[in-house]
Amino acid sequence: MISVATLRRGCWALVGTLSAGGCGNSLYVGSDLIWSARHDSGDLAEWSSDPESLLDPADAANIRVSKAQVHRGLGALSMTRPAMSAEGGPAIGHAADLPDEAYYGAWFLLPQDYTVETYWTVLQFRSLEPTDPDISGRATDLRLRRLPDGRFVAYVFQHNDGYLQAPLSDPPPLVQVGRWFHLEVFFRHATDTTGKIRVWLDGRLVYDLPDRKTGVGLRPWFGICSESDDADAVAFEVLADDITISRSRATPDQMLDLP
Repeated sequence: MISVATLRRGCWALVGTLSAGGCGNSLYVGSDLIWSARHDSGDLAEWSSDPESLLDPADAANIRVSKAQVHRGLGALSMTRPAMSAEGGPAIGHAADLPDEAYYGAWFLLPQDYTVETYWTVLQFRSLEPTDPDISGRATDLRLRRLPDGRFVAYVFQHNDGYLQAPLSDPPPLVQVGRWFHLEVFFRHATDTTGKIRVWLDGRLVYDLPDRKTGVGLRPWFGICSESDDADAVAFEVLADDITISRSRATPDQMLDLP
């Protein structure tokens, strides 16, 4: 009779073999995949199935699926912040059946070398049903800004006076214009200091922020966005594709696919 321990070793060996296949291979890990958006249908159906995908209905005018530049498959999410004087920009997200903690992964492309004077938020977490009706549900942003030498660097910003901008990691997490890059975040939503944020860029851990308040409401909301505080700027477009929410890491080398 084969022991349970032997069966487990065999299963992990198979996982290791599949994982070693390199970029582009798919690895199904049971029910670990919670939700995904591949955009192969050419529309926003994967997002619009969640009634809370657009917290501001006006954002729909600046969100579409593009077939011009994709990471994999037939389409990619295009988010464009129009030239505007007010702080903000479009955001689309997912909240249905999200657990308090999960891994959130997405591929991003900056199609042009925009001049960004302040910041550019491309991924964010919010809280729905705030415990205090007088406060915003915004909680955590993953932002880009320019270094003095002109390169883009990714950093974490929390809408909480106790944290605000996290110190840049060393070496700094740089992203290149015109090249797809993978961001993955482990996010534990908590209204006390049991929250946690970990960020990987192209598979490298660049931020590890434990023991902090990460939410101000009852439920988490995850979104892709193109937000800035630049005034009267040119329109900022960011592309995102192969977006996953899962109970285990997707990593840039493998995708969590439905069977």
